[in-house]
Amino acid sequence: MAHKTTHHNAKQSRWSQRALIATCVISTAAAGILVVDQVTDGQPETLQRLGVVPEPMGPTEMTGPTAGPADVPPQDVLVAGQAAQDHQATDDGLPTVGMDGIDLSRISAGGGQGADNQDWSTMHPSELAIPAADLRIPMVPRGLVSLDATTQEMDLPVSFQAGWLTSSSSVSSTQGTTVVAGHVNWADGSWAPMSNLYNAQPGMTVLTTDQSGALQSWKVTSSSSVPQNELSHLFTLTDTQGPRELVLITCEASIDNQENLSFDKNHVVTAVPQP
Repeated sequence: MAHKTTHHNAKQSRWSQRALIATCVISTAAAGILVVDQVTDGQPETLQRLGVVPEPMGPTEMTGPTAGPADVPPQDVLVAGQAAQDHQATDDGLPTVGMDGIDLSRISAGGGQGADNQDWSTMHPSELAIPAADLRIPMVPRGLVSLDATTQEMDLPVSFQAGWLTSSSSVSSTQGTTVVAGHVNWADGSWAPMSNLYNAQPGMTVLTTDQSGALQSWKVTSSSSVPQNELSHLFTLTDTQGPRELVLITCEASIDNQENLSFDKNHVVTAVPQP
């Protein structure tokens, strides 16, 4: 099913909308359940208020192929500028500081489309890029909050940023698993930047920079859809001592019989360091 929204022709309104909140279970341990975010939005009353017709969101619903380069050698990338500010979201999903002065031109549009000002020869500190998938998004550190005695959730940023899980290994670490997660969409039903993760395929190059600007190149090893209740059994996401791995996560949505958007799957891309 093709997506009906025309957010690429109305970018400012797209950046102004709140992401539909998706449940993304990322780890189950003896202490309880760890989730990326809890379902509090995206249900019929919210969609009706926004005039949104809910539609599935997954790799088969992407709007088209990417136009990213086949590869960008890390040695050809200059890291300059400053890391993005960590934008906390208001109840309306806007940055608490407002949108003035926020440069969106370097961030992927989503839905298979790249940024307006795409220059793969440069990166900022704390960025994630998969050039061949047309994905570029700032990363900000995000921790966990407790929902109850047995469940924690990851505090995701606004949808034009991805969160690095601070209880996983840092981006510059030499061992363990680094987890980066982001919303797949906005409250108006349009794709968010992290949706371009759907286009990542094994063999593609992933580039990350840490806060200091140190650049690391990775190679995608897998790209898969995983039921949320199986994710913690298939991936070790809070291992800070084991083999080095990057795990990138967003969500997939299906429609249930009551026309609720049900985020019952995660889309997970793994990568290992390249020399």
